[in-house]
This record gives sequence, structure tokens and C-alpha cells, in this order.
Amino acid sequence: MDDSPSKQTATPTQPPWPVSPGPPITLAPVPPEITSAAVWKYAGFWRRLAASFIDGIIVWYIDSIVRDFIAAIGLDRFMNLIWISESGWLSVSWGGISAQTALMLVIGMIYFGYQESSVWQATLGKRTLGIIVTDMHGERISFARAVGRHLASWICDATFLIGYLIQPFTRKRQALHDVIARTLVLKASLPDLGEGSRRSH
Repeated sequence: MDDSPSKQTATPTQPPWPVSPGPPITLAPVPPEITSAAVWKYAGFWRRLAASFIDGIIVWYIDSIVRDFIAAIGLDRFMNLIWISESGWLSVSWGGISAQTALMLVIGMIYFGYQESSVWQATLGKRTLGIIVTDMHGERISFARAVGRHLASWICDATFLIGYLIQPFTRKRQALHDVIARTLVLKASLPDLGEGSRRSH
């Protein structure tokens, strides 16, 4: 009688039919607009209004300094809005209106164009409120687009501010000048300001 333990070898169970590996599964890339829409936080109306108020004060102050300089060099007659005619009546100087309008345009284009296209992607007012301006992919915009965005804001003024008031009701919280310039205004924490790269908040 054999007292040695019986040796049993386990054989792996084979399937009754051949199994071939399936084709590799490749996931299609998701467009940035879809992924970003879920994580970006668009700036609200009141936050943007407060930033515009701060920027408005700064631009007005710069405009005052420039006009004082123009007056100091003796060219203030070109900026006068009211003049007295030979008959003694006060008249509106359309040349003065045009000159002041042109001055405000130039100051605005430099102020908004330079800062919103800089590494900060925001004016002083926007930086104070923690918001930035980007393109539709969250990237830094060019100087030309920033200037175009500012000029488009004058259309909002011409529509009796309706161009600004539609901002809370658009899908990406865009005002009219954002739609025209194809830009977004996003919330950004202070450490993220000035990165000049893709934002995902």
C-alpha cells in the first residue's frame, strides 16, 4: 500500500471556444469648451459693475491729468465745450466735444487694451475684484482684441446700457461687448492672477 500523498495537478480551465482580444478602446477628446464650462466660474453682474466703477474713477482721473497738461501748454481752447459767440450767446463747441471724445477713446484704448492683454489679464478694477478677461478658451487675449472689446463697450453705451444689462441672462454671462469680441470674464483667486496661462477654476 502506497502511503505517499496523492499528487494532483490542477489544470486551468480552457474556454470551449477561442477568445481573441478586442480592438483597443480610444476615448475621443472632449472639446475645451465643454470641459471648461463645467469648471469655470463666470463673473457676476455686480462684481463686474463694481470693477467698472473703480476703472471709471481711474480713467476719469487720468483724463483730468491729461486735460490739465493740455491746458498748461496752451491748447485748452481745443477742449472747450462752451464758447461765447459774437452776439453774446453761449454755444456748444462741437469741436470741443469731438476732442474730449477722442481723448477718452485714446485713454480707454491704452488703459483697457494694455492691462487686459497683459499677464494680469485684468484692469486695476478687475484685479481688485478678482476677475480676469480671457478668450473663449480661457487664454490671454491680444492687445488688438482688448482694444476691440473696449470699443465695443461704446456700443453698450449707445444701447442705453442694455448691452450691459443682458449679461446675467446669457449662457456664459457675456455682455454685448464680450459677445462681439468673443471674450469671457472669469473669477480668479489672487494667486492665479498674472499667470497668463489657461484658467480652470
